[in-house]
Amino acid sequence: MNRALMIAGVPVACTGLAVFVAAVAVAAVTLVLWLVRATWAWVVPDLFPGAVTQGLVADSISWWTAFKLVVALAIAGVILNGGTGRMGN
Repeated sequence: MNRALMIAGVPVACTGLAVFVAAVAVAAVTLVLWLVRATWAWVVPDLFPGAVTQGLVADSISWWTAFKLVVALAIAGVILNGGTGRMGN
């Protein structure tokens, strides 16, 4: 019996292209989060050594914290850009 994947009661065909696009999206998000974590661990201890030793600033961040930071920066970017999607206008 051939059963289609159902999302919210709507049949969705799982094709190779859909799986590939999902895999690329997951890889891109993972790469961005890894870059945020690596940049934090590389830059913050050098910029704020006293705060790191006193425990005021974390020397490394978790995956969840990196995700929240990316979301906050994306929201700030949309707000500061005016939501136009174009730079400089």
